[in-house]
Amino acid sequence: MIAVKLDEDLPHELLDLLKARGIDSVNVYQQGWTGRPDDWILSKIQAESRWLFTADKGFADIRRYAPGTHGGIVCFRADRESRRAYLHLAAFLLDSLDLRLYSGALVIVSFRGVRIVRARAAEMYARSCDSKSAACDAGLLASADWTLPARRGSVMAIQFSASRL
Repeated sequence: MIAVKLDEDLPHELLDLLKARGIDSVNVYQQGWTGRPDDWILSKIQAESRWLFTADKGFADIRRYAPGTHGGIVCFRADRESRRAYLHLAAFLLDSLDLRLYSGALVIVSFRGVRIVRARAAEMYARSCDSKSAACDAGLLASADWTLPARRGSVMAIQFSASRL
């Protein structure tokens, strides 16, 4: 069983979805953590050994929040931000992956698929990229261990995505 903390940018209904699936989950509102800096929030979540579920792109920066230095981060990337989109992405993730197998990873979930960046891929990425290059940002997607194509209405099989790094 995993434990999850929802960031303030995700809808409260997501908390209900997680709890209905038996996942120990709370949000930052319940603890009065809204408006706090990202580093502060992640340090508190680490102390609780929880995954962070967020839509904040800042948490997907592996130079700042390297995989393996936290319990795990799920970053939801909806084309159009809405409650329905985030609920759909979360349900897709929970139906597709057992997050217990990816502890410490960065998991990026969008309607195009799921990208998982583990500590080794992040380390290779950091060594091969200049922090300001556009190629570096493109390399983040190529460093994923697995890709799950996300199609609305159906879930396709897991496909392995070889790293270019």
